[in-house]
Amino acid sequence: MSAYVERTDGSYVEEKSAGLIWHFLDADPEFGRWQARELHDHLENVLGAFNVEIVSGQGLIWARHKHFNKGEMVKRIITEAQREHDFVLCCGDDRTDEDMFSYLASALGSLQNLFTCTVGMKPSYAKFYLRAVDEVSHILSVLTISGKKRPGMAGGMGGGMGGMMAGRGTSMSAMKGSQSNLAALGGDD
Repeated sequence: MSAYVERTDGSYVEEKSAGLIWHFLDADPEFGRWQARELHDHLENVLGAFNVEIVSGQGLIWARHKHFNKGEMVKRIITEAQREHDFVLCCGDDRTDEDMFSYLASALGSLQNLFTCTVGMKPSYAKFYLRAVDEVSHILSVLTISGKKRPGMAGGMGGGMGGMMAGRGTSMSAMKGSQSNLAALGGDD
């Protein structure tokens, strides 16, 4: 990865407990993507025999342990909680978040109040998408208001979130300003 940092201005390597990440978001976009494809292929060839996974994300290449990902972490959290879950909201904006969405769909897919959202329109295991990060902030603020207004309900939600979200591949941004949808969440009183 060091060689790619040297020849790609604006890139750097980050050391994580789960592996190494080569960031190229600040590099020239076209050259950065070209270098990323080359590094991805090189790492897969060199590390293919080991228990390592090479993940391409938004502006990054991550070399990580195969069984150390966000899906495994969510599985651990859900398992260690040792209780039923009445509401789950999981948001992410990158390829590395797909492990979470996939795990939640398989483990909690029958949960009525399971909301997985990817940020940006792209193929995903998430049920819903949001167009921008500010929409995640909006949903969290509406949930906070709703929780304060309905303290007797788990998470303050009841069944209202379904009024704000539509089906797979559907954006929630078009519903953002809707008074009836905010009312369903308790946000317009």
